[in-house]
Amino acid sequence: MPVFKEIKKRFNSLSSSQKLSPAQIAVILKGKCVDYVMENLEDDFWESGFGQNISGENRDGGESDDIQDWVLEMDNFILFGKVLGKRVLDEIIVKAKLTNTQKDVLKQWRDNAFPSVFEIKEVASDNIKAMDVLAEVDYQIYVNDLEKTGEIIKNMPIGSFVYTNIAPIKNVWFFSGIQNVLPKESEEIIFKICVSTASTRQIFRNNQKKLEWALKTQKEHRQIFIDTFGTDEIIVPVEQTQETLQKYYNKLVERFGASEKFTAPKLPEDFRDFETMGIIMDEHEGQHEFGDYGRFVEIFQNGDISKKSCEFIMDYLEDETTPTFIFKRMKEKYPENFYKVLLETTMRADRCVYPIDDFDTFMDIFKPGWRERYPSVFPLNERFKKYYYNLGRNDPCYCASGKKFKKCHGK
Repeated sequence: MPVFKEIKKRFNSLSSSQKLSPAQIAVILKGKCVDYVMENLEDDFWESGFGQNISGENRDGGESDDIQDWVLEMDNFILFGKVLGKRVLDEIIVKAKLTNTQKDVLKQWRDNAFPSVFEIKEVASDNIKAMDVLAEVDYQIYVNDLEKTGEIIKNMPIGSFVYTNIAPIKNVWFFSGIQNVLPKESEEIIFKICVSTASTRQIFRNNQKKLEWALKTQKEHRQIFIDTFGTDEIIVPVEQTQETLQKYYNKLVERFGASEKFTAPKLPEDFRDFETMGIIMDEHEGQHEFGDYGRFVEIFQNGDISKKSCEFIMDYLEDETTPTFIFKRMKEKYPENFYKVLLETTMRADRCVYPIDDFDTFMDIFKPGWRERYPSVFPLNERFKKYYYNLGRNDPCYCASGKKFKKCHGK
């Protein structure tokens, strides 16, 4: 197709025999990745969510706008895409003809590349200094499009924002894919769309200082929770959840001397269909609420392997928002029933997995990425602090709960 041919021509314009700079390595290696995808995974690309983002009439086009769309989604597919549950980069590392050095770079991309919005703070001839607005970390980011370096940098004035992927080579960060530049007037919409909906991983990414603050603060919160209820885990009738949580929030006010009363977030409407709520203040992941947690505990307590109970547990297993620590608690409290219930649950769902007695491996299958655990407490983003309490009622809540503001902190 015309788009691929033009991109491939630019990627292959460098001689692999010369001594290469990190920028040149980035260009050549991305070209090899594109070649591999187009020769082996092209159908997978078009069938993926990334390929589906490119409109049908643009798939075979050769206009500049079509190239932009194609490069954007191809870069996303290479860096973050999966085929049959396996990372695209992992397949390229194993199957493409690459040197060990090139494989090491791809492993860096696999483990460290990420998309974000960056506020541009300084501009040089071939790089910019910019802050990741989600984690509040500064990066020096270089351009790897050797033909258009000046043009790209020129279009990134200080104070504006750029949405892009960045990836490292030898501890140097490079732009990857397409850079979408937004004017400084976009600050509020960036907060609503990106900052207020950021995951905890994005909030703490490469910011050890912020993570340490959050862990320290969460430890204090957890102790207040335990002082309030005598334990770090309580189960209450759903209609008493609000009142119960408020007792804890009142203790937070007493401890931290807040000038205003903290109001416990309202539960989403669909939570009101449950009989009980579990409220847990986990040592590592902080405060979480779970619908019908009383039933969850009873199933493991009694070793209940009825069809309905197994379906209930499978819903918990397959819910991406449910952390693994509640399963770990059941394993520690009711070890024999834990294996019995999970074995029957997976068998009934035709997803029998061994070894069930290997907790970590089992959770890797049902909850990939669970090993990256972050606190639920985090400081307000200083760059966007003024917007946290000016959200619309139907906007996503700033706490990254996934709920609407009116159903979370917007009471």
